[in-house]
Amino acid sequence: MKRLFASALVRDGAVAGAANLLANGGSFVYYSAAAHALGPATGGLFLALIAAALLISVFANIAGVALTPDVARLHAANDRGGVRVLAGRAALGWLASGIALIVVALALTGPGESLFHLDDPVLLIETGAVVAANALLFLTRAFVQAIARFDVYAWSNVVETILKAIAAGAIVAFPSLRLTIGSLAAVLALSALFTAWPVFAYVRRARPVVPAFAQRSGVRSLIAAFSALAVMTFADGIIARHMLAPFDAGLYNAAALAGRALMSALGFLPLVILSKLAHDREESERGDRFFYAAVGACCLGAIAIFALFPTFILIAVGGRAYVAGAPLVALYGIAASALSMTNVVVSYRISRGARTIGRVLIVIAAAELAAMLVYHPSAAALVDVLIAGHTLALVGSCLTGARPQRSRRAIDAQTGARSAGSSTT
Repeated sequence: MKRLFASALVRDGAVAGAANLLANGGSFVYYSAAAHALGPATGGLFLALIAAALLISVFANIAGVALTPDVARLHAANDRGGVRVLAGRAALGWLASGIALIVVALALTGPGESLFHLDDPVLLIETGAVVAANALLFLTRAFVQAIARFDVYAWSNVVETILKAIAAGAIVAFPSLRLTIGSLAAVLALSALFTAWPVFAYVRRARPVVPAFAQRSGVRSLIAAFSALAVMTFADGIIARHMLAPFDAGLYNAAALAGRALMSALGFLPLVILSKLAHDREESERGDRFFYAAVGACCLGAIAIFALFPTFILIAVGGRAYVAGAPLVALYGIAASALSMTNVVVSYRISRGARTIGRVLIVIAAAELAAMLVYHPSAAALVDVLIAGHTLALVGSCLTGARPQRSRRAIDAQTGARSAGSSTT
């Protein structure tokens, strides 16, 4: 066990995980400050708009994750020209997507206002700016990780956290929904530019060379799985804003914010440390047992915290104006715990060779989304659907078959037998 944790706490995983946790903490402090300053109705609208922005921009993160292996391979071969080509394609994709998003936002201003019960179209434009800035930040961080600039990745998260702390102070002093969303867009844009500069410096003098892409298995499953998880994470907040009264939607989104904070905290330790077991084929079976035991313990512990201290959690997130939503927090903790552990298990199972897990989660996410749209008499009913859907996703991700992993000893034994056989013929 000592060797296991010693090998797990490698520099890249520790730096990336700690920096990510810091940035997520800064984000939730910012969102909490907005919820305190704006109150349940307006604060709930803000959280719903941010949920929509994150749901759209998270696909840039998925694209960055899919590009990372190719960029890392080119970096290892010192092929800066190939990295430059991939960075250019990513930038063009981001720019084209941003233009398309602006066109769609302008075309759907009326339906968008109806969906979120808005009377200010400027808020939709600011939300689009949040999407664009966050997508650029996701892509640039994927590239700095792929070229092994974990120092830049860490400082990027520190800069984002500091800027969000400053913006949170401005929101508390001058509570305004326009200021809240606009300041978030500015923070994300500045953080993205800070992160992009080292990537630009890395490739600017390189001669562009179109790289040969490696054939990798599992990328489609990864994209499908994390797309489904993104929908399950953020769609309910948007639906709540559209289906429920503004005050009730505000209480619901405060509970959802607490749940997402829990997901970030819970996902850190298993994802950074325990997923390293996926690469230890020699201790595959024992590693599996230890991994799932840790996942179960984290999940049960989180559920207990939300069940015992719902009022305290809600006051910390949004203030005493949200106390009426305490029963929602206790229930949402179950759903958030299950989805958090699903994120961890999906990463682990894909790294172990699971190839059908993405399709399973797509089906579950679609069924959950349909159930929320059909069965929405109250906020509690939405949470009930989430509990059922997220629990099913966790069970499905655990049970979905993976390709069998043989230990190194078995592989060496088979190789030795072949060598012996060839020497006697």
